[in-house]
Amino acid sequence: MKSRLRISFLVGIAALATALTAASSAAACSCIRLDVRSFETQDEAIVAKLLRVDPVGDGQLSSDYVFQVNRSFKRPDRVERGDRIRVRSATSGASCGIEQPVGSRFALLLGRQDGRWTSNLCLTTTPAAMRRLAAKADSGSSTNVDSGCSASA
Repeated sequence: MKSRLRISFLVGIAALATALTAASSAAACSCIRLDVRSFETQDEAIVAKLLRVDPVGDGQLSSDYVFQVNRSFKRPDRVERGDRIRVRSATSGASCGIEQPVGSRFALLLGRQDGRWTSNLCLTTTPAAMRRLAAKADSGSSTNVDSGCSASA
């Protein structure tokens, strides 16, 4: 009886683990490659170092990501080198939240919504890729670069 109960328990745990794995992959963020149009339609483009992540409310849905700006590509009069800015994004990468580790330096496109900076995983890339996008936007050419989402389509 005990072994039958133990087997039923283990089968149940295995089924639960399989269901959770399937649910997490089904909820994964899906991004397209960043292009010049992405660059042009966003309010700002920066290279910055992620200093910390501050949960908003209970932290389940969104967080404020605090960055120190290294470079601004679009409006250096609005966001300057050395500025610390707060960027609102989803907390989870599955919801396209920013997934870079604290202390890392990367590039991201920013929008303005309700008076605050916003971004997401799909709007992040490497500093070199952002420089290429900015140069192509200035020259009127088009190009694509990989976004920060590992599931780029």
